[in-house]
Amino acid sequence: LIQRSGSIQPYVNTAWVLSIVRGVLITLLILLSALFLPSFYHEQRLFFMLMIASAIPFIKGFINPSIIQFWKNLKYDREAYLRFILAFIEATSAVFFTLWLKSALALVYAILVSAVVEVIISQTFVTPRPRWTLSFKRLKEILRMSGWLNVGGLFAFLVGNLDDLIIGKMLGTQNLGYYQQTFNVTQSSIGEIGDVSAQTVFPIYSSIQVDRKRLKRAFIKSVFPLAILLLVPLVVILTFPSYLVQLILGTQWLPIVPLLPWLIGAAYIQAINTMMYQVYLAIRKPIINVSILCIHLVVMISLLLVLTSEKGLVGTGMA
Repeated sequence: LIQRSGSIQPYVNTAWVLSIVRGVLITLLILLSALFLPSFYHEQRLFFMLMIASAIPFIKGFINPSIIQFWKNLKYDREAYLRFILAFIEATSAVFFTLWLKSALALVYAILVSAVVEVIISQTFVTPRPRWTLSFKRLKEILRMSGWLNVGGLFAFLVGNLDDLIIGKMLGTQNLGYYQQTFNVTQSSIGEIGDVSAQTVFPIYSSIQVDRKRLKRAFIKSVFPLAILLLVPLVVILTFPSYLVQLILGTQWLPIVPLLPWLIGAAYIQAINTMMYQVYLAIRKPIINVSILCIHLVVMISLLLVLTSEKGLVGTGMA
């Protein structure tokens, strides 16, 4: 929808119906996973957590697709306000439910609340509002243009989650917790900056994609400042890892210190990669991204199995 010239209004209804159907399918997949993941991890509490979490993609399917106009029309301030509100609500809900329930289920409820609020905001304050109407002509157009995007989304999901599955099985849930916390630290300090930068430049790349020289200049002008900017948190974390972990997370998280340099380096490289992915999307060659993600997945799994078994959690970071 971002790449299409002109108004997205003719596509909103069909995109909304498609989004709801996709949400239902993802919900069913999560419900199916609830049948085997608890025994896979030897953690029976997972069953109820997954049952509750399965409602999240179903709810998010009802988000008004018109919300994408914030990016399409370069109205980043509105997107920023929305994300701030949702982040605040999710964080506040997480604290409230944690104090009340004293359970990891609190985090699931917090995301659930945030999803409901996002649907309400998008349907109340964003226009045009969608209706339950499906145009097969528009559906074919959307599916034709987004086919490789969906395949890429599947590979991106596997890249982002199979490592957790492997680590949890090989090293146990405690080490998985250490790994995920390290990942969160590196993502919040570097990865998310790269993600936001990539989302920001994509509509710009798309608007000039026919002029390849101009697109090349735009890519260089956006990626080099980002690479220099991200060196600041990279150097700080690499220089004072133990001090920062104790200061921010507490002494109980010191076991993540040996893992931190590897994952912060990975986050830095991935932030640059994410900018590159936007170029291939802008020139409408998402198959290149799919190919890269496929190679990434195969190499990641192979290295994880070998290095994790040989070097434990540090081997995981190396992989």
